Amino acid sequence: MFMVRVKQRKAMTRIFHIRDLNDQRVVGFEAISRVMTKYYKELLEKRDHHRSSVDRLVMEVGPYLTIE
Repeated sequence: MFMVRVKQRKAMTRIFHIRDLNDQRVVGFEAISRVMTKYYKELLEKRDHHRSSVDRLVMEVGPYLTIE
């Protein structure tokens, strides 16, 4: 009984297939790994992020954490 639960839990933590950016189904650990790595590399390498400045009034009025 215990071994069945472990196998079920293990199966629930795996990704068996995903869809890539072209909506193509990708199957297999290596292929899924390549698609996910490419996606996150492209996401993190983008240099043209637009970040607006922080409004000091919002910071002063809104909730904040103290050192304590």
